[in-house]
Amino acid sequence: MARQPASPGTPAGDFIAASIAAEQEHQRAERRRARRLQRLVAALAVLVVAVGTLAGFAFQQRQEATTARDQANSREIAVEAGQVRGQDEPLAAQLSVAAYDTAHTPQATASLLESSGSPAAARLLDSAGLVQSVGVSPDRRLLAAAAADGTLRLWDITSPGHPVPAGAPLQQASDRPLYAASFSPNGKILAAAGAGRVVELWDVSRPGHPVRLGTLTGPADTVYSVAFSPDGQTLAAGSADDTVRLWDVADPAHPAPLGRPLTGAAGYVQSVAFSPDGQTLAAGSAGDTVRLWAVADPASPRPLGAALTGPQSVVTGVAFSPNGGLLAAASQDHKLWLWRISDGRAVPDGVLTGADNWLNAVAFSPDGTSVAAGTSDASVLVWNLATRSLTATLPQPQPVTSLAWDGTGRLAAGDADGTVSLWTLPTPVLATGNAPSGVAYSPDGATLAVGGQNVQLWNAARRTLIATRPLPAGTITNGIAYSPAGTMIAIARSDGTAWLLDARTLRPAGPAFRVSATGNAESVAFSPDGELLATAGDDGTVRLWSLADPGRPRQLASVHDSGTYVYTVVFAPDGSTLAAASTDNLVRLWDVADPARPVLLGRPLAGPASYAIGLAFSPDSRLLAVGTADETVWLWNVSDPAHPARVGTPLTGPTGYVWAVAFSPDGTTLAAGVTDGTVWMWNLADPARPALIATLTGAQGHVFSVAFAPSGRALAAASNDGTVHLWDTSPAAAKADVCAGAGQGITRQEWATYVPGVPYRAPC
Repeated sequence: MARQPASPGTPAGDFIAASIAAEQEHQRAERRRARRLQRLVAALAVLVVAVGTLAGFAFQQRQEATTARDQANSREIAVEAGQVRGQDEPLAAQLSVAAYDTAHTPQATASLLESSGSPAAARLLDSAGLVQSVGVSPDRRLLAAAAADGTLRLWDITSPGHPVPAGAPLQQASDRPLYAASFSPNGKILAAAGAGRVVELWDVSRPGHPVRLGTLTGPADTVYSVAFSPDGQTLAAGSADDTVRLWDVADPAHPAPLGRPLTGAAGYVQSVAFSPDGQTLAAGSAGDTVRLWAVADPASPRPLGAALTGPQSVVTGVAFSPNGGLLAAASQDHKLWLWRISDGRAVPDGVLTGADNWLNAVAFSPDGTSVAAGTSDASVLVWNLATRSLTATLPQPQPVTSLAWDGTGRLAAGDADGTVSLWTLPTPVLATGNAPSGVAYSPDGATLAVGGQNVQLWNAARRTLIATRPLPAGTITNGIAYSPAGTMIAIARSDGTAWLLDARTLRPAGPAFRVSATGNAESVAFSPDGELLATAGDDGTVRLWSLADPGRPRQLASVHDSGTYVYTVVFAPDGSTLAAASTDNLVRLWDVADPARPVLLGRPLAGPASYAIGLAFSPDSRLLAVGTADETVWLWNVSDPAHPARVGTPLTGPTGYVWAVAFSPDGTTLAAGVTDGTVWMWNLADPARPALIATLTGAQGHVFSVAFAPSGRALAAASNDGTVHLWDTSPAAAKADVCAGAGQGITRQEWATYVPGVPYRAPC
């Protein structure tokens, strides 16, 4: 029989009812606890979110503060680098790296790129006193430095960009300054001398364990110069006792005097040098003269004629060229004096100028193509002997006391602040000597064409001059361009003509041809297929020429573009459009699909308040940049050249005429050359919102032309100060170059001086 539920009112029913009530109360309590827990969890969640928000806000604030601080420090360090540049290039380069590593500000980027375009040197912190003499061993592995604090040190320069001490100093600091140090021809012996009135000989065949061999005595006063004969058998020393002494050092452990002291100098003998064949000895003195002796038999030397005259002050240094045909003398009259040497006779051969103060030292390059002089105006000057032109000016922190070549491409300079600089030559500042107004890269990037008072070709990698083509007297180059195939160069000349030259030899393809009825020819441009040449002239015309016969270009069309000068013409890369900028402040676009009948496209591009000068199309032909005399750059969308549209607002910042503009090969960067001596670079990834990359300085005159290398990795700028500057366009590449050859790093003391309040961090 089925069980029946208990009825209320019975004991069992009351128990069940109570149980149900208890269970219900339990469930209600559980629900209340759950709600309280939910409220607690919600409150905690709100609190966590609030705390997280506050922490995130605080973190963001800290990050923003850190970023602002780093950017401020970056700009400040870049300013310091700029102030040091021109005086201490190695230090400036390292400071520019420090600025860029701190934050990638435009100022730091500009500073780093400027370092890539400045003369580069590895610095070597040698002594607390003046470095009076430097010498490089014949195998180019060692550098010797003799200093005014009495120290004599050897440096390992096997890795020239990172010199290191080659053991302990040979001589410690003393109150007897050293003034001279020279290696023997085999590099095993080092001679050093100074105020001690003796010459010390050292065996340096094991640089880390040098051995003192002996002491040469005899001079009655300070010894200023020592030199070994080419066979290493004889040593000469010039002294403040107005004499030169010779020793037999065939056995350097047992040297012996040779004959009597050589006399005749009318003052301290500042410098001595043997000719490469060992037959002649030269000595420069405080008597403003150079004396020569025949020393084929060093035991019986004899004077070679009268003293060489010309210098108007103390002769501080003498040197023979590697072939012995030239003798140079540095003088405190600010000049370098030259003589031709033949059969023991010396014939004056002119002077080299450019110094603003005393010349203290002279040295010929090993290949005999250059000669360098160290000056008291804190610079090293390098001349090309073929052209007698100044090819490099290397700024030092203090007066330069001594020089030594480390191969043809490197030059060691001792400095009055105790440092040695190992300069890399040629520098990225090409000394053209011709006030260039135009520069262009060959299509393969191997060569630079430079136009000014003549036309020059430069090897872009080696930075050496290849060829020069003179222009008629009083004529200059206004514009220059390579043909697309790289076989021809066209120039626009100030006599109203254009000229086509062979791109390898600069030999004329034919006679110059008139492209402007009056005034100057201002600009030339090849069509992308190389079949046409466009010219612009002061007569307001744009002309198109057929180059079917480059020796005799044939005029296809002449259009009256402007009522005033037409400064620049340029083809769009797609070849369908030609742009012309003129001094009526306008740019006109021409359809040149039929070059015999150019058609004006739309209205002239207006807006600038002054002359339109610089022109450049982007590689895709969609963008046109216009540099103007109102100190701005204007961008135009010319995808439809009949209906051009202005892009964004004009780019500002320059304080001079924007004479030239150029796009990088990838079209993302625009460079502008300005007559205030600056070059500006903008990022045009978004043309409507250009971003400044850098403002490059260095040129001391107007920048009339800029050009990117076809690879996009270098930028060239021509200035009428006589130079073409070459810069890296990549900060990363610039940093790598700086650090590869920086030499010794910034010291903590220097860091505290130039970067106060910022924790020390070695830049490289």
